[in-house]
Amino acid sequence: MSAIAIAGIAFASIVAVTLLGMLLRSLVPDRYLSAESKEVVGLATALIATISAVLLGLLISSPRRGSALGLYPPIRFRRFRTDSAHPE
Repeated sequence: MSAIAIAGIAFASIVAVTLLGMLLRSLVPDRYLSAESKEVVGLATALIATISAVLLGLLISSPRRGSALGLYPPIRFRRFRTDSAHPE
């Protein structure tokens, strides 16, 4: 798939979910739309975002630590001899 096709699918998905959310909001009873309920949803969203950020930071913090945990294969460096380009 091309990048434009992927962007188009992502855009269409976001618009569709937004419209679905607007439809569902009209069906939700008023007692669930109080300030306290909105505050709880905001706090839960902030908690999930914080945990995601910490997890992402831990995953990319150190290749050595990630390979030790088995998250991805270890990085192997090859040594190059400086005289191998010009054999005698």
